[in-house]
Amino acid sequence: MLDLDRRLMGEAHPNVALSMMNLANLLQDKDDLPAAERLYTEAHTRLTIAFGPEHPYVARCASGLAG
Repeated sequence: MLDLDRRLMGEAHPNVALSMMNLANLLQDKDDLPAAERLYTEAHTRLTIAFGPEHPYVARCASGLAG
């Protein structure tokens, strides 16, 4: 899904960051914590730029980073 979002919407689209966060959630559930952390970090940066630091998506991503 992430690759499809990137191709259809472009790297800067907020839906790409949301797909990153969703994939990070899955990876965290599967105990692939290094990969999850990389995606959460990238998604957090993108979501903060797109929506601002107070947005619920940013908070949800930060929560995932906290573990």
